[in-house]
Amino acid sequence: MSRKSYYVLSSLVCLMPILLGVLHYSALPENMPIHWDVSGSPDNFAAKPFVVYGIPAAMTVFNIILNALTDCPASMRAILGWVLPVMTIILYTTTIYYALGFGIKIEVVVPVIVGILLVAIGNYLPKVKANPSFGILTLRSRCSSENRRKINRFGGFAFVAGGLLMILFALLHLPYIALAALLLSAISPLVYSLILKQRA
Repeated sequence: MSRKSYYVLSSLVCLMPILLGVLHYSALPENMPIHWDVSGSPDNFAAKPFVVYGIPAAMTVFNIILNALTDCPASMRAILGWVLPVMTIILYTTTIYYALGFGIKIEVVVPVIVGILLVAIGNYLPKVKANPSFGILTLRSRCSSENRRKINRFGGFAFVAGGLLMILFALLHLPYIALAALLLSAISPLVYSLILKQRA
């Protein structure tokens, strides 16, 4: 698939959920929750038109910008490039049905989705070759291709482990521990980079 065809198709996928919002538009409240705290309680709201039309449009623009700025191999883009469009569908659908009064456990759904995303990215990080925009980019990883390989490999392990732990703790209804797993998976590659620096 050419890059232009990918942009068009992935953008259509980001916009597709609007059909669901239009279908239920009259039943949706005028102010809809768009953010929840760790325990799953809504703590931020937005007007219905913005949620139904604005969020998919914003995600479409973000998807185009992100992919335009990210220089990764076509084989990797074929999988990772669909993460944002698929997440848009899942999170938008979750938001709509939560607003309609369905008993959706946000504190479970969101960490599971993020956990799956971490596992997907972590699976590909060790395979990332030298490039200016994709992978774990630290001052140490830019020093040499060997450091970049080591940090991406360690980061891949940390992301997969953190993602699996997030999914597990979310399903066990332990959202704060799931959040801790996310933070550890993000911080540990940076710590490893500092360890490499001290060993040099």
